[in-house]
Amino acid sequence: MIRKSIFFVLCTAMACMSLAENVPSTRFKDTGDGTVSDQVLKIRWIKAPHTLAVNHDKVDWNAATVFCEQLSYAGGTGWRLPTATEIQSLVNHAAEFDESIIKRWLGNTKTPFSGPRHSHYWTGTVIPDEKVWSIYLFDGYLYASGKQELRYVWPVRDSE
Repeated sequence: MIRKSIFFVLCTAMACMSLAENVPSTRFKDTGDGTVSDQVLKIRWIKAPHTLAVNHDKVDWNAATVFCEQLSYAGGTGWRLPTATEIQSLVNHAAEFDESIIKRWLGNTKTPFSGPRHSHYWTGTVIPDEKVWSIYLFDGYLYASGKQELRYVWPVRDSE
């Protein structure tokens, strides 16, 4: 099996750690129901997060959390915001940075996802001082965000 090395950085309030993980080339599988199965993390991502009504505009963290908890999508419930580690795993910091496309996002455009934006997305990872990690897909880094700030939502749920 061909394996790719995805390099990602997880920044915590204390320090930044570089993590490398060998990920199978078949990590993502389009399930045909509007979700993408992540074979490594054992979660499901919404294939096209911007088709969700909540993403017509950015929302604060509380609204994002409530939206995920109430979401029934692709025949299932149990949706939540991804952890900082889960969403950061989508970023390939070893890829060349290119301002014109989300090249760092998985290092290529050959994924089953549709329409991720060069913007901030919420995570469910709360940090000190009433802040939450959000990821900026333009540069692939995590940022400490106030819960009242406005971000997009990319729900995940645990695979069955």
